[in-house]
Amino acid sequence: MKALITGASSGIGADMARVVSEGYEVILVARRKTRLEKLAKELGDKATIIVKDISSTYNCMELYNEVKKENIDILINNAGFGTFGEFSDT
Repeated sequence: MKALITGASSGIGADMARVVSEGYEVILVARRKTRLEKLAKELGDKATIIVKDISSTYNCMELYNEVKKENIDILINNAGFGTFGEFSDT
């Protein structure tokens, strides 16, 4: 079984990769190569990395083309940014 995790280089994405890798192979996607490599080393041979900034449509399509032949069971789409402020203002 295989999972694709975006935003996997830190925070919740990295923590999700640690948890999910206990039962799945993981494809880790993020912009920061060094952090992805460190996490992949921690997870061992269950992890594959793809260094890609998916903030553009073009890069999203590139990612899709890279993984479309993989048998991906789970997608954890954690890449992105948050909006901050008072709830009523956001």
